[in-house]
Amino acid sequence: MPRGLDVMAVFGCDEALAILEADGDTEYKGYNEMLGFLREDVGRMMAERKDENLYYAWLHALQPMMQPVASEHVPACLRSRGWLRKQLATSLASWAELRHDTILYVKQSYTPTLEGFVEPAAVLGYVEPQPEVFRRIGHMVSKTREELAALGVMPQGLDGNYSRFAEICDRLAAIAEREVAGQKLSAEDHEFIAGVSGALKACTVLPDELRQKVLSETDSQMALVADVHTDTNAEVVLEEAVGTPFLLAVTMPLDGNMTTLHGAVFSYYEFKQPMKDRLTDEAWQRMLKEPAARPGLPAWHPVNLQ
Repeated sequence: MPRGLDVMAVFGCDEALAILEADGDTEYKGYNEMLGFLREDVGRMMAERKDENLYYAWLHALQPMMQPVASEHVPACLRSRGWLRKQLATSLASWAELRHDTILYVKQSYTPTLEGFVEPAAVLGYVEPQPEVFRRIGHMVSKTREELAALGVMPQGLDGNYSRFAEICDRLAAIAEREVAGQKLSAEDHEFIAGVSGALKACTVLPDELRQKVLSETDSQMALVADVHTDTNAEVVLEEAVGTPFLLAVTMPLDGNMTTLHGAVFSYYEFKQPMKDRLTDEAWQRMLKEPAARPGLPAWHPVNLQ
């Protein structure tokens, strides 16, 4: 049974590979040779095809998250192994969303048969120090907007949403660049960070008529699941899932003082499920509400890192 970590290892994440090695999941004949081949092949493919479609662009945007933050100006806690695993969990959760949204178009692999509001002005903030990630997401959204418009299929009332989302990404990239360079953020930067969640949410609001056509109560929930591999021998499938978000608290130096910052981060689950009982989003959302039925987080997850 493959793992999501194998995918991240192919995309160049050495931490994913280290976890696989520690778990003995690289001890297959030819594994390292094939990994080396795939890393080179996928790296070349992503460089050449990153703008070909939304799927490649999404994966391209995630790639910088799989590497440690190198700048000495970034607080030490954001350069730690725990933070790198937080980034790995984020990448895997986003990949799970991508597989979920393309489940009808992506061929599955098989095993061979044998809440409170705070005034923005009173808040200090910090952006994930990954300017290239924000830049790539903004580029992806802008290109999607351009191509939908060129094809004449841009839903009425959504053009501005795409534009605002791309602008927010560009602003976040600029702030992250200043952080990596060791520059102090301005009051305007902190105010923007404090209000960014509301600004992003506004970009996802659909016109009433369109919302009624395409969204359901299930779609309004963050939790989703997709089976990505089938083992017909054991009659099980590999499920990749996103749960409800975690609240992350980070104590770090900011503007000369130790400050505790709070923000939401992805939760990521990977588990086996009987082949005859592949999960739907609705079933997965029900499981999350029942502690006894909910699977545990991966052992490597930063929540479990001592």
